[in-house]
Amino acid sequence: MHRQAILDEIWGSATSRFNDVGFLELTPSEQTAICLTEIYVEVQTGAFHQYYSNSSGDHAQDAPPLLDRIGANELAGIIRRCNEVFGPEGPPRRRETRMTAVDSLEEWQAAQLDSLADEFFDLPYDAQVRFEEFALRHLDEFPGIANS
Repeated sequence: MHRQAILDEIWGSATSRFNDVGFLELTPSEQTAICLTEIYVEVQTGAFHQYYSNSSGDHAQDAPPLLDRIGANELAGIIRRCNEVFGPEGPPRRRETRMTAVDSLEEWQAAQLDSLADEFFDLPYDAQVRFEEFALRHLDEFPGIANS
């Protein structure tokens, strides 16, 4: 199987298993795929306000250590600092509570999230590349893909 076909299967199987069994039942590598997808889709379309307002924010506290694991340390640091905007406990895990927290952010907190979004957009798009390199070396951590 060609590299791109394997990568497509990795991304697809992680998403499929997420939809079938939920985030907590995924392997850490599958969780990383989900977190990366959520971050890039949400932040690129509506910045961090959208990321935290949607169900993707459910995994905001899980994302930094998962991103560190694949060497995406700059992105992990940005997500950590975004989480800290919500205080020492980070963003609430429950979406409804988190949406209220997002809507209640002080002006300086909203500005901090905007500033961190600018940092995000200035990052090289290497987190996906780092993930794919990691995934290809750890195919056994993706139980949803066919043996390749």
